Amino acid sequence: SSSASSTDSWPSSWESSLIESDRAEQTVNTSTMEFASDLAYLSDNSQEDGHESVDEAELDLSLDGDDQLDELGLPDQLSQSAAAMNADLSDQLSQSIEISEQGERFSHQASRRNSGLSGMLGGLFGANVSRTSRRGPRSVRGAAPPQQQQQQQQPAPPLAAAAAPSAAPALPPPPPNRRKERRRYHRKVDTNVMNINLGTITSTAAIATGEANECSGCGACASNLSTLTKLEASDDTYEWKCEFCGASQVLELDEAELPAAGVNSVDYIIEPAAAAEVGTGGAGGAVDAGADADGLVLFVVDTSGSMCVTSEVPGSVTLKGDRRSTNNKLRREHGGDNNQFLPGQRRDVTYVSRMQAVQAAINAQIETMANDASKKTKVGLITFSNEVTIYGDGTGQPTTVAGDRLNDMEALLASGQDARARMGLDVSESATALGEAIFGLEESGPTALGPAVTVALGMVSGFNAAGARIVLCTDGLANVGLGSLDEIPEGANPIREAAEGFYHSLGESAVAAGAVVDVISIIGQDADLENLGAVSEATGGTVTRVDPVGLQQDFAGILQNPVVATNVSVKVLLHAGMQFREQSEATAAPTPAANSTAAAAAAAAAEDAASGGGGGGGGGGGGAADGELGASGLHSVMQKLVGNATADSELSFEYMLKPRAEREKIGLGALDMKELPFQVQIRYTNLRGDVCMRVMSQYRATTKEKSVAERAAKVEMLMTHNMQQSGFMAGEGDYTTAQVNNRAYSKLMRRCAQTEEDKGKVGVWQHNAGLLDNELRNAQLHNTEEATSRLSFGTKAGRKAARSKNDTLSHAIYKSKATSAKKMSSLW
Repeated sequence: SSSASSTDSWPSSWESSLIESDRAEQTVNTSTMEFASDLAYLSDNSQEDGHESVDEAELDLSLDGDDQLDELGLPDQLSQSAAAMNADLSDQLSQSIEISEQGERFSHQASRRNSGLSGMLGGLFGANVSRTSRRGPRSVRGAAPPQQQQQQQQPAPPLAAAAAPSAAPALPPPPPNRRKERRRYHRKVDTNVMNINLGTITSTAAIATGEANECSGCGACASNLSTLTKLEASDDTYEWKCEFCGASQVLELDEAELPAAGVNSVDYIIEPAAAAEVGTGGAGGAVDAGADADGLVLFVVDTSGSMCVTSEVPGSVTLKGDRRSTNNKLRREHGGDNNQFLPGQRRDVTYVSRMQAVQAAINAQIETMANDASKKTKVGLITFSNEVTIYGDGTGQPTTVAGDRLNDMEALLASGQDARARMGLDVSESATALGEAIFGLEESGPTALGPAVTVALGMVSGFNAAGARIVLCTDGLANVGLGSLDEIPEGANPIREAAEGFYHSLGESAVAAGAVVDVISIIGQDADLENLGAVSEATGGTVTRVDPVGLQQDFAGILQNPVVATNVSVKVLLHAGMQFREQSEATAAPTPAANSTAAAAAAAAAEDAASGGGGGGGGGGGGAADGELGASGLHSVMQKLVGNATADSELSFEYMLKPRAEREKIGLGALDMKELPFQVQIRYTNLRGDVCMRVMSQYRATTKEKSVAERAAKVEMLMTHNMQQSGFMAGEGDYTTAQVNNRAYSKLMRRCAQTEEDKGKVGVWQHNAGLLDNELRNAQLHNTEEATSRLSFGTKAGRKAARSKNDTLSHAIYKSKATSAKKMSSLW
């Protein structure tokens, strides 16, 4: 416990005494808290160091297009050429619009002019030169073979020369050329990135005695990093000057409560789990409150009419539940035993419906879980079309929810709770009945998706269902009952906001119950993953978009990523001279010359003023952490509410030196420290119900040389952070910012890649990050306004609304946000 605390001014000897103090060698548990570099980079030159410059023309190249420029040895020339072509296009578009407004007398000529412009747009922006490399497909807009580059770099001919035949009346002379100066974007990126692996928080750690002793100034916990000075007046009283904020306080500790030297990770038991109380369910299927400690999995399956659509699978494929034998028997009974094919129909493939693929995939997972004798998992089945059918564990009579009840939240939740109370069998006992129910499903009707998910939430609410999984599988748009998405007007509007609010509320309800919602969308029709994914993201689940044939593998991958803790919150503490960096929206400065140092410095300063630090984004995002930190943007402590944590859950943050003026206010103007303290506090509820807090503390050596920090970097940490961060930026509608961020990190990682292995990893990153990057470019090029002004492409709300009809882009964003070092390491 602490007593008599005070925050003193920083003594001049405090830093040196910390540097020179003899501490026992730390046992660093890097499985939970890792850093992108072995050295923390400190630099006061905030307007220049760490800023990567990205030319506007680079945004029209794929990520591995940067490599093509390097291989040619002509990056500046090609960038200037691409920028000039873009400027010419912009001028010509403006000219065409102005001429078309001259009057009806020139309408025919203007039409021809616009036709020529469309061809030019296709040539400059739409025509892609596809290439295949070891990193996969690449697409470079506007890039021509070497023998054509000189020709392409010539000024574009006036539109009048390429417009109508000579017989057409002459057009008025074009207005003066108003070529726009090309722009450069600037992003501050460096190796100061911290990664927290939440999937390991339930791993073994030392159990601390007593309660955590928190600093009265910043909330840091006394740890193996702390220097405790025993006071002469008492045997168990110590003075502690916080290594993070410098606040001085007195602690009363017995010998068992003293931090153990060399132990940097400890667990505190905040509140033990309450004793399980047995429920009073119905006969036979009664369920008790502690019955689901080994897991509950609910499969929520779309059985609407579109699930009968088939896909071609090469060769002869037989799936469990296949009805061909029954169909052959019927043909024989009616006088025919030959295969029947339509004219031109392939005979070397098998046609597999979406429903067949789902049935086979779910049944395979049920069999796997049933054969795992180490766990007693319960599995339930819910289907939806024009109504919701609850099969439970398959052993009882199915119940149906239809009509007006599909629009009644309370009725849907109650139906789920009633069905859950009747589920008492483990999957090892219910597998046969579930299999029969699954293979008896038939496709028909529309899609009551929202009501089905609501019923599933009712089944996990009010029970000890921490760690439960709701696996939603659909191939189309919700169009019946609550959460209907089929009749929402275009763009941002109140109806869309209400629908978005509904799905956000489902996510919040699932988090409160400790359940994870995973969404699997079958390629073929858009299902509005933008909204469905919000439920999954809030709960720590996955968003997957797959071909029907690949369903089985994806189901298996989801169930192999178990929930490890619920009610997770994270607190990260830096030294008082440091702050979390918040990346703001990319700003562009016009640069008349290719190498304008003054313009670059001005843009860098503008970005520093705009971002200024702030609460670094949780999960690699760029946003403030749940609003706890205020608006000053100079905080050294950050808190983030996570919710559920799975084996793959990771967060990453950026940190940096505070501006010198701010440091001088607290007596840290020089900050010439050889090492810096870091601490992470993770509060969570384990699956047994214990409320715990894990405290991890480390010192990290520092350097003032950027190149030294880069040589000590781990590229896999940088690429994980970049993909998370760019995903969050794109999700917020900052498409250009995400693209600039990718290219800035590309330059950083290529400098950090010291070995051939690292260079290979960067190549893998270019391919994977390029999946989202290419979708962002495509989304912007579909808007004419974006072709001439990147920063004026609609509103963020408008972009989010547009993604409701672009599942490919939404899926790429959610996948990028969920990137983890664990997932990336599986790629090499």
